[in-house]
Amino acid sequence: MLRVNMPSTAKKKINKIELVDIIREVFVTKEDAEYIYDKIHDKVIESLLDGYDVNLFGCVAIEAVEQKERVVPNAFGKGDMVLPSRLVLKSRVYPTLIKEWDIVNGK
Repeated sequence: MLRVNMPSTAKKKINKIELVDIIREVFVTKEDAEYIYDKIHDKVIESLLDGYDVNLFGCVAIEAVEQKERVVPNAFGKGDMVLPSRLVLKSRVYPTLIKEWDIVNGK
């Protein structure tokens, strides 16, 4: 039997469909729910670009942080590589979510 490694995209995750279904519980049409989801998505991206931290439902915070320029030495002696400064996203899980997770898992 041939075994194939699944790509990392095969992980279980909550995606737009599940979130739109939750929004649809309150709103009548799928189009309305998708519109609200898209507005939330756009607001998150715009806020990060404007330098704001984003609190996602009191569970996780996301912030854009500048990663400074750094030099990565080449192990084979063929010259070092310089990585330019750039904005990266950092996230942290709120302690409340961690406590709730521990309670649910009996810790």
